Amino acid sequence: MIRGFDGWQIPRRRRDALPLASLLPYLMCGRAANFEPLHLLDDGALGFALEFDAPVVDTGIAAEDATSDLIDQTLRTLPAGVYWQWFARSTSFVEPQLALYMTQAGGDPIARACTTHYVQRWRAAQRDGFFPEDHAINFFPRSQSILVALKSPPLRVPRARLDMLFHDTDRADTVVLGFIEAASNLQAAMSAQGIHTTAVGADHLANWVADLLFPWPCFDHPPVSTGLHSVPQNVASLGRNHPV
Repeated sequence: MIRGFDGWQIPRRRRDALPLASLLPYLMCGRAANFEPLHLLDDGALGFALEFDAPVVDTGIAAEDATSDLIDQTLRTLPAGVYWQWFARSTSFVEPQLALYMTQAGGDPIARACTTHYVQRWRAAQRDGFFPEDHAINFFPRSQSILVALKSPPLRVPRARLDMLFHDTDRADTVVLGFIEAASNLQAAMSAQGIHTTAVGADHLANWVADLLFPWPCFDHPPVSTGLHSVPQNVASLGRNHPV
């Protein structure tokens, strides 16, 4: 006979009740040794990330080989102890592309009217698809991007002094300098291949994580701004993810 079976679930319930935002490892974002943006992580390491549009490899000539060579070359530049992760993201949110399209409507009244109509249709399709009344043929706009995140070895700095790292921006130890060199090499390798990258700062990171956790609200709320708050605090302010 099993007694108190319900009690076995208490630790799991408490764990599941934690908001996901509280598990995010980002403490603060700043500048060190005249390089930014760097992210201080809760395990005493540094992080750096770049985001760029996914390369078109299915129609470009030798595009797959070029992308493979890029990954190989940049991987070889990473110093010992520096790790990276690649995150491929696909979303129906295409508002930045639509905003750019609106700036190219032209001066002709008919062209502007057509542009406005197309943009309205695409904006509605982000959430509902182009043919929401017919699920057999319905499809959504699609935007794809890749985020490459680097992580340094733990810094040789007492945890109580980690927050001072971004205050003394001209001095840094060998771990920090080696990591900054790795981040700079990654940027240079991408640029050499004609890939436009965006360094991920605090606001960018907060919105990137928030859109992953809350994909539908991204159509309704303006981009979040961290200000004086941390990335986890801003993500937590958008809502709560309930366990499935």
